[in-house]
Amino acid sequence: MTLTADHVEQIIQRYAINEDDAAILRAQAGAGAPRWSRRQDRLENRDEAIRTALRRFYADLPSYAAAQAFSRDLDRILASCWQMDVGTDVSSINAKRAALVEVAKQNEGRSLGWRQVLNIVDGARGG
Repeated sequence: MTLTADHVEQIIQRYAINEDDAAILRAQAGAGAPRWSRRQDRLENRDEAIRTALRRFYADLPSYAAAQAFSRDLDRILASCWQMDVGTDVSSINAKRAALVEVAKQNEGRSLGWRQVLNIVDGARGG
C-alpha cells in the first residue's frame, strides 16, 4: 500500500505526532509517490551523477577504460567509510571523491560493474 499525503496527514493528526517526527514521516512516505517512482527518480539521479563524473574526471580515457576506472574507483569508495562523507561540504573533500560518494549514495551503497557503467553512459540502463 502506498501512503498518500492525505493518509500521512491523517496519521499525524490522529496520533498527535510532533513536528520533527511528522517531517520524517512525510519524507519517508515520499509525499505519496509510489515506490517504483521513487526508485526510478533515484536511478535517474544516479545515472546523471555517473555521466557527470565521467565527463569531469575521466574525459581523457576511451569510454570502456573510463567505465573500468570509474567502477574500480567506486569500489574503493564503497570499501572506505563513504557514508561519513554524505552531506559533507565538497570543499572539505576531494571533488572526485564527492562525485563518487554521490553515486554510492544514489546506488544505495552497491557496486557497479564497468559494463553497467558503460550501459548507463550509452543510455541503455538495465536497472
